[in-house]
Amino acid sequence: MKFKYKYIMSILLVALTIACSDDDKLPVDFDELINSGLPFASRTDFESEFKPIEGELFLKEADLEDYNISITFELNSPEDGANVNAIKIVGSFKDNNVEIVGNDTIDVSKSNILLKEISSSQFSTSSNDLPEVTFTITGQELLQAFDYTAVDIKGLDVFTYRVILVTDEGEFTDVSSNFDNQSADHSFDAQVLCPSDFSAQFTYLSTNLSTPEIDEPDGGWPNQSGSGEFREIREGVYEITPGVTFGALELWNRGVTAGPDSVFLRDNCGTFSFIGEDSDDNGYQISPFVIDGNQLTFTWENDEDESGTVTLTRTDGQIWPDLN
Repeated sequence: MKFKYKYIMSILLVALTIACSDDDKLPVDFDELINSGLPFASRTDFESEFKPIEGELFLKEADLEDYNISITFELNSPEDGANVNAIKIVGSFKDNNVEIVGNDTIDVSKSNILLKEISSSQFSTSSNDLPEVTFTITGQELLQAFDYTAVDIKGLDVFTYRVILVTDEGEFTDVSSNFDNQSADHSFDAQVLCPSDFSAQFTYLSTNLSTPEIDEPDGGWPNQSGSGEFREIREGVYEITPGVTFGALELWNRGVTAGPDSVFLRDNCGTFSFIGEDSDDNGYQISPFVIDGNQLTFTWENDEDESGTVTLTRTDGQIWPDLN
């Protein structure tokens, strides 16, 4: 497999519920939880260098030995977590870069690798008077546990972590209760991201502008032009100046904004998308990039069927990275 010295993991975390007392900790009758009899964990903290965008958490690109995540869970059950004797952190790895060499298929995927086990003697007490536990996983621990080297890890590969609650009655994970508004999934994914190099300053030309919200003038909407920038704020996530429509919303002046602080460009190993929403809660889609030296062309469209084609010409003397 292609050697990669550096990689970055993105963590997609599941929303879990937090509890307080028998009467108000759950939005349902507590007796119903007793009938299910299943303990569950609620994530209360995540330590990383960056804060989330669109529910995803990013870590800065780093050498393997510098990678780590630290996550805190609050433990709950019909016995307020007192019956949880330990937690286990179990990992799996999905090789999304399987290679065929001759008649051999090289797939290094692995499942159900025990990464950590933490006994209740190491639990602390949360502000809700429930057991609480924090675990940290480093890149070196991952490689050692899976018996991998850096050559085995590439962009788009995915690590999955599962939190298992150990009680006298058994081990519980992927909890899904059978009543409204109360469920917990103790699994979350960490995708390996490819390094990205789309930071650039440029001039832009917006053409073929279209909106169903306003009658188009004779001759069509005028082209828009100006200067802008892609500024990387996370590994593979870029702030867009002047905004995702490159002057179109300002031209139409509908009071809708989609500036650099609301819609971002995402590079996921050469697959590009927009994340975030404009002030009308509209999402944005992007066509495949067409690169010709220092020029980059694509078409954007939003949920209101507004669209435009943009050509970005770099002004820093560089060409756009090859996507092949």
